[in-house]
Amino acid sequence: MHRPILALIKPGSSWHHGRTRFPKSSTPTRTSTSPILCAGLTLQRFFHGGSGKSKRANQNPHTGPDPTALGVEFRTWKTFFDEVETFSKLHLKSRLNLSTFDEQGLKALQNTKLTDEDDVKDSVIHAFEAPCIKTIETVYGGRSRPKFCPPNPFLTIGFPSRVLTFQREEGSNNLGGPRPQLVVNTRTPHDLPLKGVDIVTEVNKNRKDRTNKYLQAVHQLHGYMYYNQVEFGILTTVESTRVFRRIHTIDYPEGLLECSPEINVEGKIPNSPLAAYVFAVYKAFKNDPTYVPIDPVSDIELPKLIFQLEEDEKMTTPIPGVKLDRGNGTSKSAKMLRLWQQEIIGRDDVYVARAKAFVVGQDPETCAGTSVIVKMYSLYNPKAIPKYQREILVYEHLSSLQGTYIPRLYVSGNHIDGAYGLLVLEDCGEQIEYDCFQNPNTKEQAKKALSEIHRLGVLHKDLWLSNITYNKGGDSYPLRIVDFADSTLDVEEVTDGAKEAEMKVLEGLKQDD
Repeated sequence: MHRPILALIKPGSSWHHGRTRFPKSSTPTRTSTSPILCAGLTLQRFFHGGSGKSKRANQNPHTGPDPTALGVEFRTWKTFFDEVETFSKLHLKSRLNLSTFDEQGLKALQNTKLTDEDDVKDSVIHAFEAPCIKTIETVYGGRSRPKFCPPNPFLTIGFPSRVLTFQREEGSNNLGGPRPQLVVNTRTPHDLPLKGVDIVTEVNKNRKDRTNKYLQAVHQLHGYMYYNQVEFGILTTVESTRVFRRIHTIDYPEGLLECSPEINVEGKIPNSPLAAYVFAVYKAFKNDPTYVPIDPVSDIELPKLIFQLEEDEKMTTPIPGVKLDRGNGTSKSAKMLRLWQQEIIGRDDVYVARAKAFVVGQDPETCAGTSVIVKMYSLYNPKAIPKYQREILVYEHLSSLQGTYIPRLYVSGNHIDGAYGLLVLEDCGEQIEYDCFQNPNTKEQAKKALSEIHRLGVLHKDLWLSNITYNKGGDSYPLRIVDFADSTLDVEEVTDGAKEAEMKVLEGLKQDD
């Protein structure tokens, strides 16, 4: 299987449970310098536990996203066009005429096959993004360096259609590249009819309808904005566009999401989509937000991302050192569990992080906690859902091997925001070094682990050194095989011949390219 590796990633990496690997010597990636809590949570509720009811009821958590978990207030951005007009008068009209670019948008619509997603995305790039970049560079000069591009799995959580970044000077400390400052989701009018629709009304009257297209679209875009720490987002079908703004202030500690009125492709400034794009990019550039705080009145600074499962999720296996109940017993509920991201160690179809597991009421910065691995699958990514389902199924099937030949699965289920599925796994150390793997005793341990997996009717199907960990700390089972997202239990595939072939793959493993 082809494994795309970013040029900046060097061989020799942390235990990753995913495909993008990070250098062992690198400093753990900080995703912000401010607290990022779960959507819809104040700091007080976070530290003392939530009392809200489960949003998922009896739904299967592994089949897709739960847009009913959208917890923020959602309203119309009533002053949007007034703000765009003021911006245009001050910054645009004296320097250039956008009407020519607006005509390009109309031509793009005329030549766009609106049922073709790729055609719609190309039209957005040519009609809106390219002239928007030219406009911003004209107004602010080369120092702005704006760029619309596909999401970078190293830098972006989730899979928005496009992200806006501001390129940094060479030599700047950018931790792998510029962070996204605005996210864009492009849909076809056939898939999501936006023209003439009051999205705010549609969403607010259908908050409990998991199948509502508009609720799903807003929930998805809000997730991209929230996890990527951006203030502005755009939802467009070429013929109809909306600009979104996230607000977290003392007045709205639970969060507020605003949506502009409809921006029709036939509109003129300040009602044109290009004017809206330029305004949104201007706001992102002017503010250059690295983080919109979830609780600005907090006096406790939490420098990294915190994950939380839906409160009705149950622990599969207790996490050592983490007592999830108030008494002396062992609770099976994951309601009190929190996971504080420490280091990003892999991204592709799955976002993988090393995290500190702790309990509500503890200060995550000072408590001992327990190191775990968190795998985070976007439930809006059709490629990720089957991997998420398959990995849970395989870990359950191989339960007798957990803690010996494979990691322990502590808990799995939906994140509280309903947009991501989580697996919380035992941290088994670092990816095995090639020289260590070449040791005959170590290779025999790897063959024994794989033979046990085969004995229980599973083919791994993604064997690389990066999917083998080795803990030098004296564990009775120092070597583990990880990452079962591509594995199979299909008896027609798990034949003796297939097992022998996979064992040969293991024996011949080289350093990951």
